[in-house]
Parts: sequence; C-alpha cells; structure tokens
Amino acid sequence: MIELSLTQYYILIYLLVGTFVGFCLESIMRWTNQDVDMGERIQIILLWPIMASIFIIQFIRGFFEK
Repeated sequence: MIELSLTQYYILIYLLVGTFVGFCLESIMRWTNQDVDMGERIQIILLWPIMASIFIIQFIRGFFEK
C-alpha cells in the first residue's frame, strides 16, 4: 500500500477536483461549439478555483443580462 504524506494527499485531491471541474467546463465549452487545446486544459486543471469562479460570474452576468 502506498503511504502518502498529508501534503501529497491534499495535492492529489486538488488535482482530482481540478480534473473533474475541467471536464465539466470543457464539456460546456464543447457544447457551445468552442474548441479547447491542451494548454487550456492544463490551465483549467491547475487553476480550477479561478476558472470555476470566472465561469460562475460570467454565467450569472449573462443570465441577468438578457
């Protein structure tokens, strides 16, 4: 069995959540006919809290704009 330190565990959880959020955001982007390249995927996974916040803010702005 693999022993993980607490720091490694938190990094692993952060990247797993980033992968899930990245998958969701990429699915939405592809649904709106926008392509995502590998650099954007990596940025979404590593910076997922910022990307998710931007998405939510822009979604709310767009929802109330119309």
